[in-house]
Amino acid sequence: MSITATASQYVLNALAALIEGKKVFTAHDVKIAAREKAEEAKANEKIYHEDVRSTVHNEFLTGEFPADYNREEFLELKNGQVAICYYPDGKAATDHDMAADNQSGGYTNQPASSAPMTTPSAVVQSTAPKAKQGGCVKDGNGFICSKTSRGVVNIPDKIVKAVTPNGGTYDIKIEGGGIIYKAPDGKGRLRIASSKLGSGSKFRLEVVTNTITVTQV
Repeated sequence: MSITATASQYVLNALAALIEGKKVFTAHDVKIAAREKAEEAKANEKIYHEDVRSTVHNEFLTGEFPADYNREEFLELKNGQVAICYYPDGKAATDHDMAADNQSGGYTNQPASSAPMTTPSAVVQSTAPKAKQGGCVKDGNGFICSKTSRGVVNIPDKIVKAVTPNGGTYDIKIEGGGIIYKAPDGKGRLRIASSKLGSGSKFRLEVVTNTITVTQV
């Protein structure tokens, strides 16, 4: 299956709306929202789940999601299936309506996919913070962030908002190195090439005296 440019735009628009609303969602939710918009516009576009899932996963893995979004690889659903779920800081994958652990049903969202999915024989739970590619997870007073496939590190909004810029740039202190002065990009996001931070792929970021400090993990 291949997706047309028009159908792809419906998918990206639906994804952007869910992210903007800080929703907990799966690729199925994105597909349903995209199809609804296409139908409203009377667009004769085929929007298949596999194409939507591929698009959503690619957007996440290439760092196009906001830094405060996380991914749960194996969310157990009430129908016995599993799904990949995306959720913002302050919420959890289990807040999804179809999550097996969601007993209250307090979070209103589109139903998760009922399509057959391969259930892993066992999922090992870890209490250690896990940083996704291109994303960040809370770690005490800071965040552990990993570089994207494009070799950049997205600095979390909570870190950025905790610092007062000097002349439009932010002070970033590298462990064992000097200070880098970095300005946000055209979309207002603060990013830095991982090559400037060292040879690792994961870094801990924290604000100390109005400076973003970076330590390799």
